[in-house]
Amino acid sequence: MSRMFTGLVGSQRPRLATLLLAGVLAVPSLLGAQASAGPTAAGNTQPQLARIAAQKPDSLVSVIVQMTDKGAHVEGAVKSLGGSVTKDLHIINAFAASIPGKAVEKLAATPGVRWISLDAPVAQSTVDSVFTTWSNKLGNSVSTNFSNGSNIVDSAQGANGTYGSGSNVRGAFAGFEPEVAPGTSISKVEVALQAYVANNLGYNEDPRLTFATSTSSGYVSSASYTLRHEVLNNYVGAANSGTLYIDVTSLRTWRWSDFDNNLELQIDQTRINSGHNVYYDAVGLRVTASAGTDTSSSAAPLSLSRNSYDASQMSNAYNAAVRATDVWSNSGSGQAGLQGQGMTAALTSILRITPLPTVTVTALL
Repeated sequence: MSRMFTGLVGSQRPRLATLLLAGVLAVPSLLGAQASAGPTAAGNTQPQLARIAAQKPDSLVSVIVQMTDKGAHVEGAVKSLGGSVTKDLHIINAFAASIPGKAVEKLAATPGVRWISLDAPVAQSTVDSVFTTWSNKLGNSVSTNFSNGSNIVDSAQGANGTYGSGSNVRGAFAGFEPEVAPGTSISKVEVALQAYVANNLGYNEDPRLTFATSTSSGYVSSASYTLRHEVLNNYVGAANSGTLYIDVTSLRTWRWSDFDNNLELQIDQTRINSGHNVYYDAVGLRVTASAGTDTSSSAAPLSLSRNSYDASQMSNAYNAAVRATDVWSNSGSGQAGLQGQGMTAALTSILRITPLPTVTVTALL
């Protein structure tokens, strides 16, 4: 883009830069009409808060309410909706409150409310986190007899279109990686199978799912879950391959340390008749974590201290990183800086006005 200026004479180049700069400044005014209309009730509520309010309408939720002005009518609305104001945050023209989940939408629609969000300390204890981890290696608790078994564990991202298969076989799958967060415990575990069957399975051709963890004296197995063949018969043929989620929470008491102890999932298909193949693309676990006190894993990060930090020890390295200090000032070594002479500078304005897309305008001066 800088080549555009090569043939311009002295009087034209500043004029074009001025026009481009005017364009940068004009964009906000062009969008202003839509931005000034103000957010709707849905637009001024944190999405995470909206989900919690819908899930737990009768539970009290701690929120931060930001106002457009300092009028007391917003605080009055909180009380009329069955809530209470818990803290004054006048520095940011806001207050903290506790309100029923079902009142969040009505409070958001109250004139004078700019934004409602979760009070930060409540967010972790209120919202469940869910992650899926896929097996990336074969286990050792039992021998794996699946044909092309390595295809089942060849992607830590899950299904990739390559399959291992077997009928009257067993296998163990390992390499599951947890996403441990402080102050949480495992509340639900589901086996995730990306699979299909070549033909309908018959009576009693039911695979069994078992978990094993390693100890100093060998592997210890959990109770087994019987996966009914009728479920697998919903996925007949490669074109109908899909992901099955099987709730196995009740098979054991789940702890984060299970992952430290080489957690393995065993699939036992010895009840399936020879030739009745089940094809697996990926084997994984979908884990739900809720507020809790499980600190059993060595991988669990420590909670950061809430002590205050000395902001004077913080520094901004941006100017040095873009060499602005060399261009506009002295170089620091006693030599005069370039001071902008013979340089082309770029003025960039990045605009983001919800719900409009981000707009970037660059002018070369």
